Amino acid sequence: MNISNKFMMRFIRYFLLFYFSITFMICAFFVYFLFTTELDFFEQDLQSVDSITMSEYMQVNGDKVKPANKLINFVKQTDGVLIVMNKAHQVIYNSDKQFQLKPLNTYRSDEFSTWALADGKQVIYIQNSVLNEARRQLEHDESHAQDYLNQHHLSLFVADKTNLKKLSGEFDEDVVNNAIFEHKNHDNFQQYFFVTFYKDGKNYYVIQKNNQPEDTKAIFAENSYLYDKDFMSVVKNFLIWYGWLNLFVLAAILLLSFLIGNRLAQPLRHYSRWVEHLAKGDYAVLNNDKVYKNGRLRRKYRMYSSIDDAIAKLTGKLADDKDYQSKMNVQRENWVRGITHDLKTPLSSIYGYAKLLNSGMPLEAAEKKKFMAIIEDKALYIDQLLKDLNMVYQLKSDGIQFHTEETCLKSYIESFVAQYGNKGLSYVHQENATIHIDASRMDRVLTNIVSNSFTHNLNVEVWINTYMNGHNAVIEIADNGQGIPQEDLEHIFEQFYRGKKTNEHHNGSGLGLSVAKEIVELHDGTIDVVSSEAGTKFLITLPAK
Repeated sequence: MNISNKFMMRFIRYFLLFYFSITFMICAFFVYFLFTTELDFFEQDLQSVDSITMSEYMQVNGDKVKPANKLINFVKQTDGVLIVMNKAHQVIYNSDKQFQLKPLNTYRSDEFSTWALADGKQVIYIQNSVLNEARRQLEHDESHAQDYLNQHHLSLFVADKTNLKKLSGEFDEDVVNNAIFEHKNHDNFQQYFFVTFYKDGKNYYVIQKNNQPEDTKAIFAENSYLYDKDFMSVVKNFLIWYGWLNLFVLAAILLLSFLIGNRLAQPLRHYSRWVEHLAKGDYAVLNNDKVYKNGRLRRKYRMYSSIDDAIAKLTGKLADDKDYQSKMNVQRENWVRGITHDLKTPLSSIYGYAKLLNSGMPLEAAEKKKFMAIIEDKALYIDQLLKDLNMVYQLKSDGIQFHTEETCLKSYIESFVAQYGNKGLSYVHQENATIHIDASRMDRVLTNIVSNSFTHNLNVEVWINTYMNGHNAVIEIADNGQGIPQEDLEHIFEQFYRGKKTNEHHNGSGLGLSVAKEIVELHDGTIDVVSSEAGTKFLITLPAK
């Protein structure tokens, strides 16, 4: 079945469902009006009664309350409890003197109903207290739960794949299985009352015999009800007319569905084929002369413009994502190869020098110290790579906690320069501004940038300059090195990106600057870089107080 037929059938289905629902309600109203007597609400569902109706069945005189006999009889028949409390939440009426009312929040929502009366009084109806108490005891594995079932002549069943299986009690399994699902729960026409609960992966049923079942069918006889024959004749003619109207409407619906189904479904078929192309990995914009004219939706299909725009944007986004994913895969593979090489090289050195130190070969003290220094340097390099990886994971999974505090920019930079301990690093312009930073995280940013300058350049000088730009503080880190190649410059903040000189020692993990960028952005700041043959300059902009 093609999409136009599906659309047409669905249109017919929902329209007919709506139309015949209205028809059914109208016919049901007439049948109810003609053939039923006034049906008391207690024979149906007490929970559907509103507070105004409930107040009509209550005689209230101060703290003295007398419910109507019909209400009392209904409560007794359903093994329920009726309680009335005054404004001070004191019980002034209880249909079962032995029943102790618990806080309402301990009951299930389907176990009780409440109504508000005048003067702040409240009526509470606890539905079938015997069944619900049995359910509560069984759910909590109380030791006397089985005694409670026996005392009140209740049976316990468990649901298996096809039927209910009796666990205790005197009721016959076949009778219960045939009768329990024929009527809704708490309907006085049924043979049994029941409540259910779920425990240990099984559904349990607590069954109670209905000792006063009412007949399920009403007997209508001419001498039992008063009705107007002329009025019945009018109703009969109305129903005949209404039947012909239904046939006419049905024919009109079918004709209308055929006329508009194909027209409205045309763009849907187009979008369906478009989505199928996307599912196959074809991210080209699909054109269709029946739907588009001069690159725009035809006027009669303008109602689909939002869908068309959305699918077009999705197509572009998927195409971009495909290209990006392809680039990232290549970049990740290059990074993995590079990081593997960077780990293998220092590990080889550590292994070689450790083997040499452990061989027992006579070595001078200076040689031993030199070898141990090399091992320490290589271990620190591996540790830095692992820290980069761990930092990336924490930033991506929000597993890193920032503890920002008010910091004097001048004092912070002076402390950083002193701790770094390289004569080639200097603080040239000192701005006495106040910023909010996590000092340990910001140290990571500055260390990464400054270390790159010293690592990738010979005889380089690095200086830090701080100044204000409006309401922002700027930390400028510049060097007079050889600069960063332009083909690398636009990618240096990307994860896994490594420069072209990947075989050089200490080229880095490809994560350091991406980590630095994320840390700065988490401080609500920005980081930029400019570079030329005269050197490289990083600009870190942070909000100032």
